[in-house]
Amino acid sequence: MEENTDNTDNTGNTDGKGRQEQQVLQGHEVQERKLARWVWIASVGAIVANFIAEYFEIFGTETREISARNQTLITPSGTAFSIWSLIYVGTLVFSYWQSQQAKQAHDLA
Repeated sequence: MEENTDNTDNTGNTDGKGRQEQQVLQGHEVQERKLARWVWIASVGAIVANFIAEYFEIFGTETREISARNQTLITPSGTAFSIWSLIYVGTLVFSYWQSQQAKQAHDLA
């Protein structure tokens, strides 16, 4: 008679250890998906907060007004901030990549 080494009995049911490992993997998958969701929420939230700060008055003053009042030798010109559109796109691309990594980890398990 062959020895069974794959944590299943003769009916194909997994033993307690196999079920426990499967539950741990499922718990890990749920945590990864939650984390991926929080990454998306944080990324979009940061972009929305920056948009609001730029185009609406917060505490009665716009960001550009504060910058104009406090000129220093290192105050950048307005065009220097055009790089932020690339930063925002990069943030969203990275968030997408992370969510895909969580999905692939689940598919491999």
